[in-house]
Parts: sequence; C-alpha cells; structure tokens
Amino acid sequence: MSPDFRSLVLSATLSGTLLLSGGVSAATVSGQVFHDQNGNGTLDPSEPGVAQVGVSNGTAVVATDASGRYTLDMGDEGIVFVIKPSQWQVALDPKTSLPRNFYVHRPTGSPEYKFPGIAPTGALPEAINFPLTPQAELGPFDVVCFGDTQPRNQQEVDFISHDVLEELIGIDAAFGFTLGDLVFDNLAMQPEIAQSVGLLGMPWHHVIGNHDINFDTPDYAHEAETYTRVFGPPYYSFNHGKVHFLVLNDIYWEVENRRYHAELGAAQLAFIEADLALVPKDHLVVAMMHIPVTELVDRAQFFNLLKPFPKTFTIAAHWHRQKHFFLGEDDDWLRDDKHHHLVQGTACGAWWTGAFDELGIPHTTMSDGTPNGYAIITFDDTDYRIRYKASRRPSDYQMHIAAPESVTPEQSGTTEVIANIFAGSERSTARMRLQGDDQWVAMTRFEGKDPYVEATHEREMAIAAEFAQLDGVESPDTKALKKSYNKRAHLVGRSTPGPRDTDHLWKATLPADMAVGYHVIEVETTDMFDQVYRAHRIIRVVPSS
Repeated sequence: MSPDFRSLVLSATLSGTLLLSGGVSAATVSGQVFHDQNGNGTLDPSEPGVAQVGVSNGTAVVATDASGRYTLDMGDEGIVFVIKPSQWQVALDPKTSLPRNFYVHRPTGSPEYKFPGIAPTGALPEAINFPLTPQAELGPFDVVCFGDTQPRNQQEVDFISHDVLEELIGIDAAFGFTLGDLVFDNLAMQPEIAQSVGLLGMPWHHVIGNHDINFDTPDYAHEAETYTRVFGPPYYSFNHGKVHFLVLNDIYWEVENRRYHAELGAAQLAFIEADLALVPKDHLVVAMMHIPVTELVDRAQFFNLLKPFPKTFTIAAHWHRQKHFFLGEDDDWLRDDKHHHLVQGTACGAWWTGAFDELGIPHTTMSDGTPNGYAIITFDDTDYRIRYKASRRPSDYQMHIAAPESVTPEQSGTTEVIANIFAGSERSTARMRLQGDDQWVAMTRFEGKDPYVEATHEREMAIAAEFAQLDGVESPDTKALKKSYNKRAHLVGRSTPGPRDTDHLWKATLPADMAVGYHVIEVETTDMFDQVYRAHRIIRVVPSS
C-alpha cells in the first residue's frame, strides 16, 4: 500500500533549497501522480495514474509515464515536487490554501535557528505519490497579485486583514500570489500571514523575499528553512490554462558578508531549463520573483532560457513603488521585441507608515505617490492585462491630480497640473481638459516627485520639529527629527520614507485667462492594455488682487 499523501506532506516540510547535497545521488525517489477520485489524498488501488506530468527534484524534471509513475535521483537531503498541469489541481492545505505539492527528504532536520526550521523526516518512504483532482480552466481567468505584505508584528498582520484582505473576500479569481517579503524579519509572523491570506479561499503562491530568510543560517543552502516549513518550496512551477508560471527565489544570502544580492544560481537555472523543456512554445511564460529582474546577476542566463518563448512576462516587488520596464538588448534581452517587467506596488505600501485613519490603519502611501494595494491580472489565452487596485478605494481610482486650490486669470496660463497615474508607463497616454471644453490637451510624461508625497513629508517634518523642541533637541538633523517623531508613533504613526522620483507623472498647463469661478479639471489616461480611466479635480479662479 502506498503511503498516505497527507501524512507525508502535511507532517513534513521541504529543504530550504532544492540543491542535492554535494551534487551526489545517495538514493532515488519514486512514486505515482494519480487522479484522486475520492479526494482522500491516498492512492487507492482503483485510482489511475496521470501521464506526462512534470516531477522535479529541484534540478532535474521528468515526465510521468503512461501509468503516472516517475523516478528521480535524491541526494542525502532534498525535495521532490509535482508541477501542476493545466486542468488539474494539487492538494491544498485546508487552513492556508497553500499548494501541498511536495515532499522533503531531510533525515536530520534543519540546523538550530532562532525561528524553527524543518523537523527530522527520517528515511525516504517506499513511494511518494501526488494526488491531482480535475478542474476546469477554460476561458479568461483573474489572478490577485500582492507586492510585499511585510508585517513585523501581529498588529500589522491585522492591518493587512482589514485594509487589503476583507475587500477581496468572495472575489472570483483562479488563485493569488505574493511577491516576497511576506513578513519583516520576524518569521514568527509567517504562519499568521499564511492563515490570514488563506481566508480568501483560493490557492495562494508565496514568493520568498529577503526579509523571509533565516539570517542565522550557516550557509546559503539553508537560508529558507523556516519559510519552507510554512510555505513550501522556495522555487517551483505550475500551469493554468495556456500559462506557465515560475515561482522563483532570487535571494542569495552572503553568509560571510551578512548581506544579500539578486541571483537565481546554477541549481535553479538548471531547474528552469528542464522545466521549460516540457512547456509548449505557444504558451505564455510568467516568472514571479521578489527582487526585480533588472538586478539579477545571472539575468542573461535567465533571459536566454526564456528566449524560445514568443510570449513572456516577469513581475517582482521589493522597491515599494511601482514601475514598468520594457527591456531590450542593453538589458540582456536579445530579441527584437521588448520584454515587459513590472515592479509591482506593495500591499503594505510604505511599510505601514504614515498617519492613522479613522480605522486606525496608516495611510502608508508609497514614496512614488502610489497608494498601497494590489493588482488584478486577467489572463486570456496567452494575453494578459493588469489593473492596479488601491486598497479600500473604488476600482477606477487610478490617479490623483495635483493643482493649486486657486489661481488668478493671469496665473492660469502658467500653472501646471500634475497627474500621478499609479500604473502608468511609457506606453500610457494622458490628456487634460476643463470639463465642458471640446478640446483635449496632451499631457507630457516626466520623471519627478509626487507633490502630495512632498507635502506629506513636509508636514511630518514640521510636526517632528515641534516634537524635537519638546525633547530639548537643539538644531536637529533629519535623523533626530525622525527619532522624535517616531517616539510618538503610537499616536501619529511612524514617519514615512519621503518622496522619491517616479516616471509615472504627467503634466500640462491650464488655459490662459480662465474665467473667474469654479472649474473642473478632467484627466483621461489610456494604458498599455487600452484600459481608459478618468479623474477630476476642482479648481477656483479668483479675481486678481
């Protein structure tokens, strides 16, 4: 009798890396991928195997035979996982909706860490079997995408629950994913965020981030022990419809230097190459990572593996601001078409900073002026489109407009209006008019700082100066001002990071000699997916003094 899958998977966790120890095969692992017809997670005698399903040990990938069977090399420690095929679903954890598509071989368990890793798993079982259940995957489907959630404590997990998750309950989406920095160094919050996000009731994929690793690891190979205990493999892949998704780990912890850089590494690149060999070339390949692809030291090797696929898209987070890239030859993308890479805005915004609102949640506006939120990505065959959703805002809230409260007729012709279009890119257009006018004026895209973020930062620093005076600090610098401000964080919230340059700003000048009275400024934008949004701002024209 084959061992019970649930007892294998739910009682075990996988290795923090998918490397085979020393690169030497100490054993082989085998089993069957099967149609779990009665849903009990166990391979029963009458249940058929599923052929041509990818199974991996983290470097090699094999396809199951006609009976659903596979065999793979396994090192002294390692992992085996199944690659979800289209039209099927893997087992999901009932509390977190995390895919349980893996088994870890870790005979002696993890090193001893501040945050617990993997318990000893003992000897390899006789067979490791993976259940699949059929599901319909026809037509367009939506995916929910979070940038960093990054809570440092339970209060910030609760911020996520109330500010982001509650409005998503009941959404009709195929699955969701979080692009790393699931927590903020406090790995005890990993089970909490997993359970909170799991309440959405859809399969959820959590990418590993630089704040999710064990900093007390003795080596790079064991950087993700706590993460893998809670969430699963640091990298893997799955299919849905005609889209192949790569969930990648681009965090390379330099133990001796106590720092990280962005790198996939040889083992992961080997896995990607073997994995993509089983993917039809007419499918869309989507790669999810934490640190933007522009920072990868082995970006050229990675892009070379994507080159045979006409349709690709990569997405990351990490920056706590939003930006679209269209990468070409100078960026190691050696094809005539440009590669689209999105740095996604974060669910936690600016690390849960800023003044509290009426619900006690910080406004946490990002340094580029983008409100915290998430993306809804719609996949239609091998095409996709993205819509940014600001948390607790209407779905059409896609920009804000900065203009003076009032101008004189003489000033109007030299007064600039600035629109921050949160998900705007070089492929977006924007235009402006006064409501009631027939003629639109094209707006010019430029790089600069969001006026509202600048104003917020100035207010914070003015308050901080008052606090510093109360603290008896003479001639405080920025560091001292922030210290005095954050001393009262329980009342005013933690200080925000301040403004940074962004390229999703557009500007135009008001018409000259505007009539005295109230006017409505109207801005319309069309994004790279031909989605059109409008916003308005009221301005007063006052008589000259």
